[in-house]
Amino acid sequence: MAKKYKLKEDKMPRSVDYCGLDTVNWVKLNKGKEVELDAVPENAKQYLREIKDQKIEKVKKVKVEGK
Repeated sequence: MAKKYKLKEDKMPRSVDYCGLDTVNWVKLNKGKEVELDAVPENAKQYLREIKDQKIEKVKKVKVEGK
């Protein structure tokens, strides 16, 4: 299952092989976007952080009547 990743810092170095990523994903990451990866290349691990889905809880408001 693919997971979403984003850069920890502003930019990722190009190095010889784009840190093991394909060029399209490398460009997206350096533009500040998220990418979905099945596996993170060893050379890219230090630059990426996994994006976890955030659950939003809905709070029900209850009207309390005074005495």
